[in-house]
Amino acid sequence: MDDITTEATTAPEPVADVEGTPQFENDADRWKYWSRLNENKWKRATADLEAATARAAELEQNLAQLRQQDTVRKIRAVARDECGVELDDKALSVLNLAAFLAEDGEVDSHAISGFLGRFGPSEPKFDQHLGIGPQGQNRYSAQAIPRDARQRR
Repeated sequence: MDDITTEATTAPEPVADVEGTPQFENDADRWKYWSRLNENKWKRATADLEAATARAAELEQNLAQLRQQDTVRKIRAVARDECGVELDDKALSVLNLAAFLAEDGEVDSHAISGFLGRFGPSEPKFDQHLGIGPQGQNRYSAQAIPRDARQRR
C-alpha cells in the first residue's frame, strides 16, 4: 500500500457576512459578538414570555371568577324558578357549588331541586284556615252602620 497522506484542510470556507455585521480580526471576537447578541435576544424573549405568562394567568383567574359568578346566577335562577326558594349570599357561601354542576359544566336543575326538596315541603302540612275567626266583610261592622244611627243607640 502506498503511504499517501492527505492533509485535512482546516481553513474554513469564507461565509458571506450579513450586512451590518462588523468585521472581526479573529474568531474569538466574532464568537463573543454573536454570543452577546444571542444572549440579549434570549433575555428579551424570556422577558416577553414571562409577561405573556403573567397576562395569561391573570386572564385565567378572571375567567374562573366570571364562570363562578355565572354559575351562582344560574343556581339562584333555578332555585327561584323551579323550587320557589330565594338563596342569599350567606347560603351560597357555605354550599359546594360544584355539586350543582353537571359533567359538561352546566347547572343541573335536578340536583338543585333534590337538594332543596330535602328541607321539607314548600306547602304547609296543616290547613291554615282553621279557627281564625270570620273572614271578609262583616255586615255588622262599625262602618256598615251610619254615623247618626250610632249616636242614637
